[in-house]
Amino acid sequence: MEFTAVSRLERTTLTVEVTVPEVDQTTQYAYYLLEKTQGVLEKQFYLKENTFTFPLSDPGTYAVQVYVRHWPNGPDGDSVTTVKVSNWLPLYPTKVVPYERLEEEDFRSTEGTVYDIVWDGVHYEFFIHYKPDSTQAVILGTGSVIGTKVNPLFVRIAWAQEMPGTAIYYSDPTSYLPPCNLGWGYGTNDRWALKDISALLQKILDKLHIPTGNTLFYGSSGGGYTSMLLAAMLRSRATIINSQFNIEGYIPAKCVDQLKQVCLKEGETLLPERTHAATFFQQEGYFPPLHVVQNIRAKKDITTQLSPFLDALADLSLDWSDRLRIEFYADDGGHTAMPSKEVCLKHISEDLVVTDPADSQNM
Repeated sequence: MEFTAVSRLERTTLTVEVTVPEVDQTTQYAYYLLEKTQGVLEKQFYLKENTFTFPLSDPGTYAVQVYVRHWPNGPDGDSVTTVKVSNWLPLYPTKVVPYERLEEEDFRSTEGTVYDIVWDGVHYEFFIHYKPDSTQAVILGTGSVIGTKVNPLFVRIAWAQEMPGTAIYYSDPTSYLPPCNLGWGYGTNDRWALKDISALLQKILDKLHIPTGNTLFYGSSGGGYTSMLLAAMLRSRATIINSQFNIEGYIPAKCVDQLKQVCLKEGETLLPERTHAATFFQQEGYFPPLHVVQNIRAKKDITTQLSPFLDALADLSLDWSDRLRIEFYADDGGHTAMPSKEVCLKHISEDLVVTDPADSQNM
């Protein structure tokens, strides 16, 4: 019997969902929890339910071995059993840190740890892979979490060990407020989540003795948008791929409508200094060194995002001419088609050491 088994990680629980196209009344499911280095950890014998959740207590890489059986010739015939293993997902050590105790934490995890910082009831989650021999950091953001199998989702987390410095990943709590799945760090009109993330990153970098001038913000799509705003807040630099520049111009508009639904009170509107990158740069009085990497075959990205952003730059009083670099590549996959990992890591290594033109003028 053909079926699919998909696992998703919700903090410290692993849930598997089984889809059987030709399910019948006799179909049953059994679930074995696997850890990549330890094998079978726990068994759940046959049930009628096509989903099952295992609590996880230790870090590791997990999957579920699923057994599906049925009696195609009735209860008097022989049963038929099919076995498949779901996708593997990593669970990293997680440490909950109340904001009031932030100063007690050193964030120097050389194996990689998720820090869940709870600040006035909001969970801000960071994954940190510390490199003690480096005074640089690459800080990565995540865009849409639609269809994700991991919560929190840290895009490109598998690259952490290959980063030219400490790798810091941040998660946007706005993106996990149903039905929203792309939050751009908005939060609410009363509390800007991205501003909170900026403040927490500053504290983390101070603890690691890494100057903000030794950092690079990196992300694609919505993660590109938050990366360049954070770079402006912290006087850093950013490399962004197929990014948004104007949230309210994003297509499909449904995502923006969902953002408004979860973030705004009745009568409120989105604040332009949070939703338009050019407006924010002007308000901040700083245009960060910005490397824009754009798929030239993602037509909507160019017509609805990049081109209007370039038009808006003409009205800025900031000097941005020697701070903006645009690089095109061509891939028929459109918006979601990223450059290869090798190209991305090359960009990161090169852009991490790009100097702020203002620093050169002051030398």
